[in-house]
Amino acid sequence: MEKKMKTIDVVYRKDLYPRFEPDQQAIQRYADSIEYLPPIKVNQDNILIDGFHRWKAHQVAKVEEIKTEVIETGSDKELKRLA
Repeated sequence: MEKKMKTIDVVYRKDLYPRFEPDQQAIQRYADSIEYLPPIKVNQDNILIDGFHRWKAHQVAKVEEIKTEVIETGSDKELKRLA
């Protein structure tokens, strides 16, 4: 199910991405083309599953709402597998 939510309401859990390094160039590229980006994926608790760079791009561009796809997760184990 796709919906819009406030960008500041997305919850990023660093423990789900232990070896992840943000790509600042990708974030800036995405910020320059916000309207063309696909939705990010979050679970029912607004925890980010997929789309970190798109989410950061919305912050950089000061866009208050972001398109999201909500995926129901039943456990932290499932959440980590999806992330």
